[in-house]
Amino acid sequence: MDSIAITFENMEDAASADIAGIIGPRKVEIKKTALLFNATDRELAKLSFFSQAFLRVARLLSYFEIDDSLEKAKKAILENISDLRLDKILKNKTFKVITKRNNDFREINSQEISSIIGEAVLKSADAKVKMKNYDIAFFAYIHGTTLYFGIDFSGFDLSKRHYKVFSNQTALNSSFAYLLFKKGLLSLKNKNQLTLLDPFCGIATIPIEAALFSSSKFSRLHSADDFLFRSFVKPKLAHSSKMSLKIYAFDSSVHNIRSAKKNAKIAGIADAIEFSNASIEWLDTRLGEKSVSIIATLLPVPGKSMAEKEAIKQYNELFYQAEYILADDSAIVAATIKPGIFAESIPESFRLHSEIVTYQGKQKFHVFVVKRA
Repeated sequence: MDSIAITFENMEDAASADIAGIIGPRKVEIKKTALLFNATDRELAKLSFFSQAFLRVARLLSYFEIDDSLEKAKKAILENISDLRLDKILKNKTFKVITKRNNDFREINSQEISSIIGEAVLKSADAKVKMKNYDIAFFAYIHGTTLYFGIDFSGFDLSKRHYKVFSNQTALNSSFAYLLFKKGLLSLKNKNQLTLLDPFCGIATIPIEAALFSSSKFSRLHSADDFLFRSFVKPKLAHSSKMSLKIYAFDSSVHNIRSAKKNAKIAGIADAIEFSNASIEWLDTRLGEKSVSIIATLLPVPGKSMAEKEAIKQYNELFYQAEYILADDSAIVAATIKPGIFAESIPESFRLHSEIVTYQGKQKFHVFVVKRA
């Protein structure tokens, strides 16, 4: 495999759908948080430009095991990178090394890894390091004890969005939110004429990401000039993912709805989402019977602003309303940092389709997919 895309742990199946949808079907080897596959430079450029599911997309040059010891890690890096033929890649170009870690190493840090890799690259090619305005970014990603090394096609975290001007403390990472929607979508048999509802939308990251996907407007969030791939490949950046999707974003907070509307306007898809400042008890009066295909949401959790009894009440009401508004072929995708009381709230009329544990940064989430029994 000569390509890699980085995503969220245990969300790899949903993320892999972006590969097939954007550059066509192919064999994908799924590792923890990493998808390995074969692709041309033009295909990788197109994937990095259009995908909403990934944090990074890179040309994979090597991957190998390293140890939480500076001496052993240096030996492994020099052995695996120094012999790579990087002269052609770096001819008349400058470079920088970007390292991201997703592990518990204590003896070595990202800066030390970047420095060692820089030393290995300089042994492989006659090139210059440049910390700003560089031509090539070598990307090192460490998950567990595996180090993946390649050429970054963006130069920045692909999950960042400029539309999230108005935020709050519970706001989801945009790619994480997109994958919640995709998990619901992939669980359905029929993917035509769908309706998405987020009943606790907050700043509406899930609805906005779904609207960008269904309207094929995601590419408007970026300029090709922002991406590092422009220095070595000139792809045709054309892609359409248009689908029929009605989107509803509800929240009981006036402040959240105002922020959500502003973010949607910045993203250029305000007209694609119907916003409502309404509590969950009003869903059956606002939406028709069996009219909703996917409920995707970040659940409110008990804490300083909500007692546990109130959270349980909200979950029970969610299922009561879902009984009426959900279509026969439908799914509830619910993310939470406190899974116990939600799991206990699932009534007999629904069944747990799947549950995963994933992470947004260091924050642990449980993601439930619930379907009609």
